[in-house]
Amino acid sequence: MVVAGYKKEAINLSNLNVIANDNYKMTGEMVSLSKAIDTTREECVILFGDVLFKKYILSILLDNPSDIVIIVDSVFSLEKISV
Repeated sequence: MVVAGYKKEAINLSNLNVIANDNYKMTGEMVSLSKAIDTTREECVILFGDVLFKKYILSILLDNPSDIVIIVDSVFSLEKISV
């Protein structure tokens, strides 16, 4: 399942359930998440589509038996970002 707002028409994959947040400009990510949560019945991984990460991060998430797992970039720094 993918929750889409901006450029939702660009998502064109077979066998993919796309849930639209047509009011994404005014509502933001949390409303999009609430639309997905209402249809989730099993275990799931929730992540932002524009975040890049190494494959092993997903393995860490899926291999952890806990109910909720959060991965945090502990070396992130705003100073490294050029504007």
